Order: sequence, then structure tokens, then C-alpha cells
Amino acid sequence: MTCPSEFILAQHADGELGVESARGILEHVDGCPNCRNRVDGLMAENRLLVQSLQEAVVDAESEPVDGVAPAAPSLFWLATTVASLALCFRTAFGILFGFEMPEAVAWLDPSRLSGQLNLLAEALTYGARDAAAMAASAVNALGFTVLWAGALVAGLWLLQRRRGAAFVLGGLMLALASPLPGRAIDVRTDATVTVAEGETLDDTLIAFAESITVDGVVTGDLIAGGQVVIVRGVVEGNLVAMGQRLEIAGTVRGTVVGLGQGIDVDGAIDGDLYAAGESLVVGDGGRIGGNVVMAGADASFGGAVGADVHAFAARLDVSGEVGRDLTVYGDRVVIQAPARIGGDLEATVADEDRIQVDPGATVVGETTIELHEEEIGPSRFATVSFYVGQILRLGAAVVAGLCLLWLLPAFKGVRLDAPRDVLTAGGVGFLAVVATPVAALVAAITIIGIPVAIVAIMAWILGLYLSKILVAYFVGRALLKSGDDSLGSTVLALLAGLVLVAVAVNVPLVGGVINVLLVVIGLGALLVTAYRAAVSRRESEAV
Repeated sequence: MTCPSEFILAQHADGELGVESARGILEHVDGCPNCRNRVDGLMAENRLLVQSLQEAVVDAESEPVDGVAPAAPSLFWLATTVASLALCFRTAFGILFGFEMPEAVAWLDPSRLSGQLNLLAEALTYGARDAAAMAASAVNALGFTVLWAGALVAGLWLLQRRRGAAFVLGGLMLALASPLPGRAIDVRTDATVTVAEGETLDDTLIAFAESITVDGVVTGDLIAGGQVVIVRGVVEGNLVAMGQRLEIAGTVRGTVVGLGQGIDVDGAIDGDLYAAGESLVVGDGGRIGGNVVMAGADASFGGAVGADVHAFAARLDVSGEVGRDLTVYGDRVVIQAPARIGGDLEATVADEDRIQVDPGATVVGETTIELHEEEIGPSRFATVSFYVGQILRLGAAVVAGLCLLWLLPAFKGVRLDAPRDVLTAGGVGFLAVVATPVAALVAAITIIGIPVAIVAIMAWILGLYLSKILVAYFVGRALLKSGDDSLGSTVLALLAGLVLVAVAVNVPLVGGVINVLLVVIGLGALLVTAYRAAVSRRESEAV
């Protein structure tokens, strides 16, 4: 046999040949002293090169250059990126829209104390009305959540061991083999998706297309995303739709969640309606059996709503029937004859002249009008309550940050001092902020997915809260230029960073944008650091 070339022998020494090729080379090397010597020399050269590189890396990481300590984290790239994006977004919003968020719907901002208090008040109102049913539902949901969380933790622990992995795999196979109620799923993606008249689709339909039309019957749920979504037939389950225009002229037996520029309802919705968009129109023939919660610029109710209506709109016109209470936050409210409100009317507007109730309209309950006049008094920065609130938030954030760093020390190594780190964290954080609630909503459509959705939303909310705390810890370490991990240094770094972050998010004009950017970047850094820590742990265990 002819001796292999130097290149083939080098590939063999590096372990880059396939099994069959390597076996042939080994057989030749065993009988050829010359080739054996060459392979031994190449392998010795490889070992020397690897050892030299490892020593160089260790020296570079552990030995200070010319007696100088390792550089502390730098704030330059983080501050530059956040400030530049904030200015760009703020300028773009000003050019495109030319106005600030109306004070009438400012309560939707959960970062404001007023928004948090309003949400709490609304939750207490609903709780007092249906306390028993809500308590039972909460107990069931909590039980499912605890069981699923316990199963997840146990599964992750058992998967670290071979016997445990086999046990978990067997349990999953048994669970999948058990008969569970459910429907099949039909996924359709095309320019046009149509369920024709007379056609019955005995599945849950997930459709993404430019135009989606349902003239027949869908016995399961309908999850649709497209420019136009039209339902003229029957959807026996729930409807989740995102698009430029959503039209419901048929019947939806379950709940409707709609997100689009224009939403028109001229058919029947047996469940609740949750809508967000530029306009919502419930025509004279429209009927909604449950509650309506909507947010948009304009809303018009000409049909019948069986329960409550909560509307957050610049203009609201009501000429139909509301079975129970009507609560509206907006700029102008018009209750036209022959409208009938079976409960209370609660309106929050800028001025009493902005609400009009025709004499021919009927309000069975009480009418309450609250004003949200713009503050003309002293700035919030000149009030004691503002600083008291900031101090309380700082104290709570320091405690939360200490708990996070104590339970998960890997987060002490968060890095945001390079453009790549900031952009990576921002991209991952944006996906997590946007995708998590959407995935949880899709999971919650099926009963078996409700516990997963609850756990996902709870983790999402916790991550949003901890995101700025993690950024603040990085900022504090960079300011103090200290690598000490003692309790005192950690507290000081958290406090210094949180103070600087609090100042940044309260800067006029761009403070709100900076707040959002820090949340997105912080959440991404949280996920990236956790992922890197998990990979490092697996590699160390493998070694």
C-alpha cells in the first residue's frame, strides 16, 4: 500500500477522518514505521500547541498586565446605545404621531402609581362581585400551577441522572398514552385561506395568510393572523385574530381576542370580547353575550352587550344596550337614544361638557362622572410624595436584587460593556417581551395549557421586574470599579446603580423610552446570562 500524504496523516492525527478512513490509516501505520513516526510527531506537536494555547489563555485571564488590575465594566456602550435609541424613538414618535399619550388612557401605563392603583381597584371591584367563583377558579389554577411547577423542577433534577431520565421518559409516554379530551389542529399558510360555505372543519384552525375567510363551520378554535380576517360562518370555539381588519358577521361560540386597525362586529359572540385597535364598531345587529374590554381611538356600540363594558377610547358612542355596567375612560362620551345601560355609568373625562347623555337614553343605575384635568400645579419633582415613593421602590429593589444574586450568583457576571453584548441582550429581551404573552395566550386556549400559561406569565412579570435591577447592578459595579463580591460591596453597587437608573427613567421627554429600553435589555441580559451559566455548568460536569 502506498504511504498516505502528509495532509492525510495530519487529518488522522487531528481526528478529522471518518471511521472507515481512520481504520485504514491505523492498519497502514501499524505496519509502516516511517508513517508511525510521522503520526507520533504530529500528535506530539498538537499536544504541545494545545498546552501552549491553554497557558496563554490562563495567563491572559488571570495575570494583570504590567501590574494593572483587570479593567472594570464600562458604561460607555450601554449608555451610548440606550441614549441613542431613546432619542431616535422619541423623535420618530413625535414625527409620526405628533402627540403624547392622552391623559385619559395614561392609567394603562403600569409603571405609574395611578395605573397600578386603578388596576387594583378594578380587580377588587370584580372580586367583590364574583368572589366565590373567582376564589374557586383561583384555587384550581393555583393547584395546577403548583403541580406543574413541581413536576418541572423534579423533571429537570431527574434528567441529570440516567435512571431519572428513563423514569421521566416513561412517565411522559404514559401521560401521552392516556386518553385526554382535545381536538386536532389544522395549520394553513397561503395567500388566501378559506373555509367555504357548507364546509365543516372538525379541527382547531391556525391560519396565517393575507386574507382569511370563514363561511363554513370550524368546530374548534380559530387562531388567525392576516391582513383581513372575516367570519361569516360559525366558530364553535374561541377566536384569536390579529390583522388590519377583523369582521365578525357570523357566530363565535367562545371568547374573541382581537387585535387590529378596525374591528367590526355585526354577528354574535356568545363569550367575552377583548379588543385593541384604532376602532371598534358593534353594529345594530351585533350581539355579545359576555363582557367587553377594549382599548382604541374610537368605539361605537349599536348592538347588545350582555354584561359589562370597559372602554378606554378617545371617543365612545353608545346607542344600543349594555346589560350591566358601562365604565369608560376617554375624551368624549355620547350616550344616544334609545341606548339602555342596565347598571351604573362611570365615565372619566377631561370636562363635564365632554359627556352627553340624551334624554331618551336609559341608565338604570347611578351615573358617576370623574374629571382627569391636567395638572397645572407644581411639578411632581417638587412634591415630597414623589421622593418617598422613589425611596420605597429603591429599598424594595435592593432587597429583590440581593435575593436574586444570593440565589443565583451567576448573575453577578452579567456583561453589558460591549456593543455585541448590548445588542444581543436587546434582541433576546425584545423577543421575550413580545413572544411570551402571545405564547401564553395560545397555550391558555386549551384547558391542559392553562397552568403552563399561568406559570409563563408569572415568570414573565417577575423577569420584567428584575430586568432593571440586573442592569442597575451592572451600572453600580461599573461606577464603583470594584470586583469585590462582599455583601457591603453588593449592596453599594445595587444602590448606586438603582439611583442612576431612577434618574434616567425620570428624565423629561425620553425617560419613558429609556425605561422601556432598560427593561428590554435587562430581560435579555437575564436570559443570556442564565443560558451561559447553564452551558458552563454542563461543560464543567462533562469534564
